[in-house]
Formats: sequence, structure tokens, C-alpha cells
Amino acid sequence: MPVCRLLRVWSSLPLANVCPRTLSLPNLSGPRHSVRVEYVLLGVLGFLAGYVFDLLAPGGFPWARRLLGAAAGGLLAFATVMVCVDSGRFWLPAGLQVAGWALLPGASLLLAYSLFWELPLAFTYWGRGRPARLITAGTYALVRHPTVLWYGLLLVSLLLVSRSFLLLFALPLWLALDILWAVLQERWGALAGMPDYASYRETTPMLIPNSRSVRAWWESYRRVPSDRGALVMGKPASGRG
Repeated sequence: MPVCRLLRVWSSLPLANVCPRTLSLPNLSGPRHSVRVEYVLLGVLGFLAGYVFDLLAPGGFPWARRLLGAAAGGLLAFATVMVCVDSGRFWLPAGLQVAGWALLPGASLLLAYSLFWELPLAFTYWGRGRPARLITAGTYALVRHPTVLWYGLLLVSLLLVSRSFLLLFALPLWLALDILWAVLQERWGALAGMPDYASYRETTPMLIPNSRSVRAWWESYRRVPSDRGALVMGKPASGRG
């Protein structure tokens, strides 16, 4: 299995002697647990692939972008599942676990909606079709990077459901890397070259909605959409939010 081979290669690197492969964490209801951190590192590798994916122009290096996009999505999905299932557990009240189960489907659907429905799939992820336009309506009227918001909610819901020590360690690291991804997009990625992105940045918060952006989000759904699944404002280019 390629992932297993990757982990064996990691174990043989000199860096593995400096960065431990196990992490000792206290069990709030009993003895200490040692958990493997390779899955957390695989998630970090997924983010790095995503950074390169976004730094490459959508119209250039199409096969490289497709491979990087698939690698980023696959590594992050695999790492997220494994940190939930292959870890010690901490105790939580049953009510918080129920809250996690209630939050999980909504966070998952919102993340998929902002990533794959509101953005033009063919151009954003495959480099095909006409150049996309800046999405400033729907969830992108709420904040400039709604996927960071939904990803944070998803990780919190998974933490409540799984009670995973490893996810407790991975959550702040991965969320910080996702915020860094948004910063890279705005400074050096496709978003940096959009002529009207400066005005969009002035009117829409980056990550935390405010009363003005909530009103803009509500009003955007009252307009007639002019593109598949998304309300667009007729501005050039696009990118992951």
C-alpha cells in the first residue's frame, strides 16, 4: 500500500529520530496513551500539496494541478479518518457527543457546497472551460473563505463524536494550516491578481461573519443565479475560498 510505504520511508529518515513517531497524551479517565503522529503529518503533507495546487495558475500545468488537487484531497481525507479511528479516547459528556453528531452533517454539507457547488468545478479544479469569475455571493458573501469556517466546524464535530486524543492534537495545527492556505491565496495565489478583489476584501470579512456580511449573504439568495449553483457578480477569475 503506497501510504504504508510512505510511512516506512518516514520512519527511516534522520528527521524521524528528532520528531517522535509517537506522542504521549494523558487519558483524562485513566493511564497515559501513546499515539502515532504519522497521520497528522500526512495531513500536513496534504496541505502542502494544496498550497502548490493554488499557487499554480488554473490555466497552466493542468495535469500537475489535477494530481496535486487529488493528492491534497486524498491525504486530508485519509488523515482525518485515521486520526479519528486510530487513537486513544478521552471522556466527554453524552450531550456533547450528541451535539457533535448533530453538527457533523451540516458542516460536511456546507463544506461540500462551498467547495464543489458554488465554485465552477471544471475551471477551478480541472483547468477546463472559460475562465471563472469571482464568486461574491452565497456563502462567499458571508466571508471571503467560507471553507475555512466549515472545515473548522467539521473538525470540532469530529472531535466531539470521536473523542480522539490524536484529533485533539491535530485540530489546531490543521486549522492553522488552512488559515495559512487562505492567506497564501490572497497574497500569492489566483486571488491576488483579481482586479476587483480589493473592493471585495473591503466589504467582506475574511473568516468571521459580521452583521453586514450576514445581510449580504441573505440578500444574495434572493437574486436569480446566473451560473451553476452559484451567484456571480460578473468579475473575472476564481479560486478556492
